[in-house]
Amino acid sequence: MTEYQERTLVLLKPDAIQRGLAGQIISRLEARGLKIVAAKMLQMDEELAHRHYEPHVGRPFFDGLIQFICSGPIIAMVWEGPEAVGLVRNTMGATDPTNAQPGTIRGDLAVDIGHNLIHGSDSVETALRHGNGVVQVDVADGEELVFSEHFACVHCGISLPEIEPRTFSFNSPHGACQACTGLGFKLEVDPDLIIPNKDLSLSQGAIVPWVRAGTASGWYMSLIESMARAYGFSTKVPVKELSSQALEPLLYGNNSETVTMRHRTHSGHEYSWDTNFEGVIPN
Repeated sequence: MTEYQERTLVLLKPDAIQRGLAGQIISRLEARGLKIVAAKMLQMDEELAHRHYEPHVGRPFFDGLIQFICSGPIIAMVWEGPEAVGLVRNTMGATDPTNAQPGTIRGDLAVDIGHNLIHGSDSVETALRHGNGVVQVDVADGEELVFSEHFACVHCGISLPEIEPRTFSFNSPHGACQACTGLGFKLEVDPDLIIPNKDLSLSQGAIVPWVRAGTASGWYMSLIESMARAYGFSTKVPVKELSSQALEPLLYGNNSETVTMRHRTHSGHEYSWDTNFEGVIPN
């Protein structure tokens, strides 16, 4: 069975450093089978302290807590092991040393609740808060797993809306597949139905949707002939003799390439303009 390794944040507060107790505290945590994976001595400033103790904002002791944690250097450590969060909390003892059990760090070494030596994260929720909404899970003999509470990929930042029942409902535009709009299938035009008789030429009305009274209409025929001039194929030969390079832009469009279109009206007026060709099927 795969064993999950937890990691938890531990801070040795200024009084632990001033009293020279860092070594004893670290030894007690190591004796519980935990190991240090990261450690750094630093001076916490008020901005960082406010972020760290944000859940206590507004409480009577908050200002004194901020002043104390910023009064000297601390040691910030990451400890790892199975059920590391619970082991660290049990080894530390109750927040108030007078209520802490003998054998715990606070029960044996701490002076009072304002000088209780050590801080340990108490839950995954706290880890998420310290990690700005991201938590990493190390799996023994496995890959690291990273989770985010922001509904966003922790690697590329692409986000999702908050998960709701409608997210999974094909009846709702919110959750429906954008390709099929929730129907489970797509309607597509079959090119073989557009040109069913490939023995006909384009000028003979091979493109069935553009045929009027058995022959291609004048307007559509002008478009076809303009495309034929631009791409070098004939409208007089059977469609089966045309290459795919000729039929592709005719059926699906020419990807915004500019083509000079020419059209002669029934009254004999001739017009020309430069434009792209949308294609028979998209049209």
